[in-house]
Amino acid sequence: MLSSMKAMSQYLPATSNRLLVGIVVVAAAIYGLLAVVLTLNIIRAPLALLGVLLLATLSWGMWRLKQWARWITVGAIWIGIIVIPIGVLNPFAAMDWEGGAPRWEVLAFWIALGVAFGLFVLHILGKHKGEFKW
Repeated sequence: MLSSMKAMSQYLPATSNRLLVGIVVVAAAIYGLLAVVLTLNIIRAPLALLGVLLLATLSWGMWRLKQWARWITVGAIWIGIIVIPIGVLNPFAAMDWEGGAPRWEVLAFWIALGVAFGLFVLHILGKHKGEFKW
């Protein structure tokens, strides 16, 4: 069992902190998934190729623990933490929902959960920024 865990860890990002490994793997997987989704739209929107290249590079950069990929990820999370709650909870967003807007308590719960998770990821990426190299 131990030898299979050691063999598996050689393919994971090169850091000893398991929580950081988990965050990096999830971030790289999200970037990779977005790159695949954009790849499916290249026929309809040829400029999506630039997005595919950017997201694939970011996925690789996070997996290899590159400092520039960490900066971009931190910036994207901060934008998500600040912009998404404002965009969802504004009074004009309710006009676009068919069947009426969900209850504000439900929206506030899910937004707070997303913001808390984003802040947690920012904390982990900030605490272990010494692990990221150029």
